[in-house]
Amino acid sequence: MRGPLALPGPLAPGGVPIMASPRDDFDMIVLGSVDRLRSRFDDDLDGVEVAVQDVPLLPGDFDGRIPLAGLAQPSTASEGRIVLFRLPISRRTRGRQELEDLVFSLIVEQLAALWDRDVDEIDPR
Repeated sequence: MRGPLALPGPLAPGGVPIMASPRDDFDMIVLGSVDRLRSRFDDDLDGVEVAVQDVPLLPGDFDGRIPLAGLAQPSTASEGRIVLFRLPISRRTRGRQELEDLVFSLIVEQLAALWDRDVDEIDPR
């Protein structure tokens, strides 16, 4: 906890959040994963949107494994959109490191599908 540092002041009139919410923490993990890839694929990533949704929208008669991520093909507005589903991903991991690894792997898999490349070409690990 940040104690007195969280109180309103000249640099943060509204105060500073005492703790990051799980939603904010997940968003930071996603941004960190994209930044890791940006060092190698900066130009390719420029038109790709990465979004986070709590859960996927599934039809009522859906009877299968709940997806962890989805991909929207390129349109006039973007070169593609990757959507990560926060709650299913969070439920399949234990601990922050496992969550970071899964999020990174999902982004790599979706980029490979979007760019029609091999996963090993994007992340040789």
